[in-house]
Amino acid sequence: MANPIPQSKFHITLKALIDILIPGTSVKAKLILNENLTKDKYIAYLTDLYHMVLPLCHQMQVAMDEYKKLDAAKYQPVIEYLEHHIKEEVGHEQWILTDLSNLGVDAETIKASKPKKEIINMIGSMYYRIFHAEPCAVLGYMAVSETYPVSIKIIETMIKAANLDPNCINALKQHAIIDIGHAHDMYAFIESFDWSEQQQAVMLDSAKATIFHMITVAATLE
Repeated sequence: MANPIPQSKFHITLKALIDILIPGTSVKAKLILNENLTKDKYIAYLTDLYHMVLPLCHQMQVAMDEYKKLDAAKYQPVIEYLEHHIKEEVGHEQWILTDLSNLGVDAETIKASKPKKEIINMIGSMYYRIFHAEPCAVLGYMAVSETYPVSIKIIETMIKAANLDPNCINALKQHAIIDIGHAHDMYAFIESFDWSEQQQAVMLDSAKATIFHMITVAATLE
């Protein structure tokens, strides 16, 4: 069993922000994956998910490189955390491509496809925050994207309701399991580092913006 995460004022504020705002995203996900789900709608969902997952490792790498330039000694714990997490996340987009292949969608077609403008806005705004606000903005994004995976229960309901092949839901099932540990590790790491008030504000702003963008992307699937 994982050790409890220290409850500082910053952690409580970050968690409360996500708990207040995330239901909008959770409800959207449940609507997309439960009510009137079709094969085409699920393919569209996975395609969007692919485009959102694809840049994450590069975003973490960019943030890590920025901290190396700013003060490698001071930010060594941040650099090490991001380096370790990149290794954990590498190849996750391939899980999605495999699921899409099992739905009859050619992987090369997905790789060649262009993301929706709503996804570009989300990804582009994160790069802007990393380069022009604070590299730790990426942790605000991760606090949202790795804290509320679609649950196994929803996935199993989805399979039954839409009569989907179990071989096309591996990415969601994997994340339903591993993101619980990732969330704990991330919050524990955030608590372990002495962030400035400005950096804490950037992470909070990044988390809030990420939720807004995810809701906007989800709305395009309705």
